[in-house]
Amino acid sequence: MKKLAIVLSLVGAVALALAAPATAATKKKVIIVKKPRTTTVYVVGKSYDGHLYVGKKRHKWHDKWYAYGVGPCWVKVGGVWFWNTVACS
Repeated sequence: MKKLAIVLSLVGAVALALAAPATAATKKKVIIVKKPRTTTVYVVGKSYDGHLYVGKKRHKWHDKWYAYGVGPCWVKVGGVWFWNTVACS
């Protein structure tokens, strides 16, 4: 009877040893890559892709003042408002 208990305990230990790597292999490894931030500096009065950057100020067109980003002549490109010189020249 003692031999049977020893054999069963050895079989159980071997089964646990074989099962452990399978559960360890299912864990996912997370890698975080930090990228440097890049900021674009726009120059007031310079044209970018046909749009004029006039800063974060209002702009006058045909004797009417338009607030920054308000009106038909403003176009948003990449989160920055530009004065559209093609549409409002």
